[in-house]
Amino acid sequence: MIYRKELELRTQKKNEIYDITDSVNKVINESGIQEGIVLVQAQHTTTGVIVNENELNALEDIIEYLDKQAPYDAGYSHDDPSLRKDCPEDEPKNCDAHIKVACYSQSSLSWSVHKGELELGRYQRLMFQEFDGPCPRKHKTMRKYIVKIIGE
Repeated sequence: MIYRKELELRTQKKNEIYDITDSVNKVINESGIQEGIVLVQAQHTTTGVIVNENELNALEDIIEYLDKQAPYDAGYSHDDPSLRKDCPEDEPKNCDAHIKVACYSQSSLSWSVHKGELELGRYQRLMFQEFDGPCPRKHKTMRKYIVKIIGE
């Protein structure tokens, strides 16, 4: 059996990490699948997914580290609309977000499902990473991710 659902998340800060474990487990429960694999896929090039501990200090440390590695508005070519073809007028400066996702995150991940839930270790949580939020475009205020479960 295959079950798919698209979920949305309204992000609040430019850089933030959100625990989506309970939302993903809810979709697994809706699917009725007890044993299988779940795929979680971010739908934006400036967001990603990881598995980590949901501990506030650790999450803040991760964001602080990433901001040092790829600082905002550091003169990136991508942030100069005159250097880009077909660049929208409302395009934000967000090359730092692209770098953070490309180097320190994943656009998707898969995880085992056992007894109708994510099979996570004691402190493991499924996390959605936002590096370009909240989106300033009025028609793009929500972030999307797909949950697809394959199993029985």
